Amino acid sequence: MAVEIAALPPIEHIHAPLHPDFPGRGVREIRVGPKVEVAREDFEKFRGQEVRLKDFCNVVLDHRAKFVSMENKEIPKIQWVTHGVQTHLVMPDASQSRGLAEPLVGSLKVDDVVQFERVGFARIDHVSKAEVRGYFAHR
Repeated sequence: MAVEIAALPPIEHIHAPLHPDFPGRGVREIRVGPKVEVAREDFEKFRGQEVRLKDFCNVVLDHRAKFVSMENKEIPKIQWVTHGVQTHLVMPDASQSRGLAEPLVGSLKVDDVVQFERVGFARIDHVSKAEVRGYFAHR
């Protein structure tokens, strides 16, 4: 779901850990702005509530979300992307899952194994400007 953050302070990038449990693995830089995409299920569950856009900021969630703060509070945390890459995962039962992944996914190579939050590990099968495709491996 498209969300526009009203009154977001001027900020262009944030730094997020490559792996939340292993800070020594480093950080990735993520370009940010007032327009983000969030999962429809998160939007429907938390609409009208204050949530943390993971590693970014706190907002009152709506199509036009209200910026609250940058402070990492103990409130629900949801995933988001800006400038997302179309991502297609083939699951073990042959079902398919489609969504947006952060831009860093576009720099992956065929046969790379990555962990997608909320999904699990996948082996990358195809990378193009239009789409990244992978096969689910395990949780």
